[in-house]
Amino acid sequence: LQAPFLPFDGLNERGLAVTMMAVPHSEGGRDPNKVTIDSLAIIRLMLDYAGSVDGAIHLLGDYNVTFGGGPPVHYLVADRTGDSAVIEFLDGEVRVLRGDTRFQVSTNFLLFPDPPQHSRTACWRYNRLSDTLSQAGGEISPEKGMDLLRSVSQAGEHPTIWSCLYDLNDLEVRIAMGRNYGRLHRLS
Repeated sequence: LQAPFLPFDGLNERGLAVTMMAVPHSEGGRDPNKVTIDSLAIIRLMLDYAGSVDGAIHLLGDYNVTFGGGPPVHYLVADRTGDSAVIEFLDGEVRVLRGDTRFQVSTNFLLFPDPPQHSRTACWRYNRLSDTLSQAGGEISPEKGMDLLRSVSQAGEHPTIWSCLYDLNDLEVRIAMGRNYGRLHRLS
C-alpha cells in the first residue's frame, strides 16, 4: 500500500521527469518552519504538483528533506520544454544547476560547489555520457540512448539497479532492470 509514496523515478502526465542518483552526502535542512519529508516523498511531491522544472524547484523551497531511509541522493528533473536541472541539498539549502545545452548529464557525484565543465571530470561515466551527447548535438534515438546507458552501467559492489529513458512528449518510459538491456519494459 505504500508503493505509490515511494517512487525512485517517475514521469507525470504533464511531461515532468524526476530521477535520483546516490551521491556521497546530502543535507536537506533543519528549518523548524518547514515540513520535513524523506528523499522519496520529495519525488512524489514533484510528480504530483509540478508540471515544469521551475515548478519543481519552487516546491522544494518549502521543505526540509531527510535522507535517513536510504542513501543520500541528488535529483535530475526535466520537462517537455527541454528545461532541466540537477537539484542537490547541501548545507541545508537547495542547490540548483540548470541545464545550459540541449542535454544535461548527472551521475553519482555532487556538482556543487564546482560544476563540471563538459566532460572534464574524474567520473568516466559522466565523461562518456557528456562526450557522446555533445557529438550528437544532444539528440540520439531511444535505442542509442539505452545503448549509451548500458555502456556506462556498473557491475560489482555498487551495481546499476535500473536504467530509464523518458520520452517527455509521448509520455513513455523505457526501463532496463538489473542491467538486463535485452529485456526492456515500456510504459506509457
